Amino acid sequence: EEMRHLDWLLTAAGVIHEFSTPKDAAWTISFPSVRTVIETKTGSEAARIAGKACRLVAIVEANQQSDDVFRNAKERVIQLRGGVLINGTFENEIGGTWFRSAALNWPRLGEDAEGESFPLPTWDNLVFFPGGREDEVILEYEKHLTPSVFMERYGGEPSKSSVLAIPQADRQFHVRSRFQHLENP
Repeated sequence: EEMRHLDWLLTAAGVIHEFSTPKDAAWTISFPSVRTVIETKTGSEAARIAGKACRLVAIVEANQQSDDVFRNAKERVIQLRGGVLINGTFENEIGGTWFRSAALNWPRLGEDAEGESFPLPTWDNLVFFPGGREDEVILEYEKHLTPSVFMERYGGEPSKSSVLAIPQADRQFHVRSRFQHLENP
């Protein structure tokens, strides 16, 4: 769907491009005036992502992709000093917890983080939710969900995994070293 949106955006902006959507092959957007191609790959092709240097790799529906996809994407952009753009929601952790972990930890790590995390709440899409945070549809969904589930699904803020035995556990408050005298200062 992201390729359709990009095609629409390029068309609306008057950028001359060709959009190819073959049935059983990668979709591409190419530009006749420059040697740039935007191409789709599936997460199941993680090894093929490592085949060619790229300026940008976008990982969409990140929670459905394995950490191998993320690792291969980072390796592909090194040569051209490119970047990796990651987006998705936090439900359906098919690919593991790497995406949730990045979203939770990167803001806390500051300059030591591998990247930056920007939550984009559903209600920021004023086309579909003109009332923003106070839109009647948003408020209706909020009534039927716990605060953490609502903020995760609609507020773009990940909560700790619900599969934890103690979901509210926090290392800062619940872990104590038995051998403090052996730890580095």
